[in-house]
Amino acid sequence: MLKFKSWKYVKKDIEQMENNIEIMPLINKMNISLTILLLDYLYYISENVIKVYEEAGKFVTKYNLNNPCIVKYSSIEEYRKGNIEISPIDFRALESVFNEVRNHPHINVELNKP
Repeated sequence: MLKFKSWKYVKKDIEQMENNIEIMPLINKMNISLTILLLDYLYYISENVIKVYEEAGKFVTKYNLNNPCIVKYSSIEEYRKGNIEISPIDFRALESVFNEVRNHPHINVELNKP
């Protein structure tokens, strides 16, 4: 660690540390922090995830689609020329995020059934 030349305030502490340090307590604290961050983020995006999940389900059902996709183009003229970008909708990924939101301890998900 001392090969890093830009240490400022902690350099003396690092010099006094033992050669081997126990990192598991640090990893456990980091895992807790990351879990809290993930839960906060899921809470923040949850309304949008639920809305997308519901609307995508309605759209696929209404038009009886097997492989829905998003088609992007810059103008009608470019569309007519075939200059389009096609992106398949990954419903497994959407469902995975939806399930993460659903499992959040402070979010109650109630879906409107068609």
